[in-house]
Amino acid sequence: MVFLNLKDAKPFMMGVMQKRNPRQRCYFLIHKKYKPFKIKFMRKIKLSSILFTFFISAFISHNCVAQTLIAVQNESTQKFYTSLDTAITYAQEGDTVYIPGGSFTLSTSIDKSIHIIGVGHNPNSTSATGFSQILGDIILLNGSDNSSFEGLYLNGYRFSFGLNSLQDISGVIIRRCHIFYPASIPYSGAISFFDLGSQAHYQNILITENVIILSDGNGGNIANNIGIGGLCANCMVIQNIIISNNIIIIPNSAFSGISGISLNCDIKNNIILGGQYPFASLNACNVDNNIIFSNAPSSNIINCVFKNNLAGDTLENIGSSNTFINSIGNVLFNTVFINVPAQTFNYSYNFHLQSTSMGKNAGTDGSDVGIYGGAFPWKEGSIPFNPHISSKIIDTQNDANGNIRVRIKVKAQSN
Repeated sequence: MVFLNLKDAKPFMMGVMQKRNPRQRCYFLIHKKYKPFKIKFMRKIKLSSILFTFFISAFISHNCVAQTLIAVQNESTQKFYTSLDTAITYAQEGDTVYIPGGSFTLSTSIDKSIHIIGVGHNPNSTSATGFSQILGDIILLNGSDNSSFEGLYLNGYRFSFGLNSLQDISGVIIRRCHIFYPASIPYSGAISFFDLGSQAHYQNILITENVIILSDGNGGNIANNIGIGGLCANCMVIQNIIISNNIIIIPNSAFSGISGISLNCDIKNNIILGGQYPFASLNACNVDNNIIFSNAPSSNIINCVFKNNLAGDTLENIGSSNTFINSIGNVLFNTVFINVPAQTFNYSYNFHLQSTSMGKNAGTDGSDVGIYGGAFPWKEGSIPFNPHISSKIIDTQNDANGNIRVRIKVKAQSN
């Protein structure tokens, strides 16, 4: 029997599965009899088709067939694919694409509104499923407005807004992803806004709770590269962008953490470590509650308001045309975090503030500066919003009747 108690957020699945050659199809047995797969749940608790789609995709992908399955949810209808390109091609406007643990090649650009959700990237929270790795740049083109991406791992690839033509994109959300990008194109970065002189418009975009790491690889030249920003800052409009609660790691040879954005953009509660500059080419932005340790003051910053930031340098050196309120400067790095021994990233690091840190309760809203404060506080484990498989135990041998006993624990998520 299968039980899911969403109220207590402690669903527990116990069943038995039988594999039959040659096609390795799966059969769920209830009370050791062949019956349709059923889910029994507590009174007044309804199980949505989204949970069912996620569960079936994740379970089948890891236990029943040689190829992993990607689920595409269209309201109450689910379809399954073995290729991410195929899943995106056949997805309709507003569909959700659920990606299980594993590596998936991507060569298709996205020109419609879809939601791509992985199982996460943190090894401590994806031990039962593996993380969802995308092999290819995620390229957003006209028509991709209001798309969202969550729980994905990109190693050597990036998010790219636009390509080689006029683009007008808005409403995109990138959340709880890990982007490790060994940049090679000047002025590009892990999240790039491209234009190439065509006056593109990118607006109302949320980038939050991500790990963003720019790498110089094996001595590669990335002197003009950035973590987040535009390829052509003087010929595009990037406005109303929220860059919040991210960990941005930039090597000393890179240009800046955030660059080339303007007009009412909010840069809040990020941790920015390394790089020649933390910021470059910003205009009319609000920069609040960040923790900043870079090699030098920023470049070409005008008409910005800096509030309640904690830095290893003196932020006022950024420029006299900006406004600075409650800056906390000249801070020693080893007095800030509980356990971050170097200006790098590791999943074992603890980015919570020390109890004696000058950033405790020092944000504009009274919360901590850095990723655990503000409107989008960092979620431990970087788990996506959908139900999460926290553990699974699968017997390695059949019983006398040819059945395999399976125990899977799924936890509902509140955000």
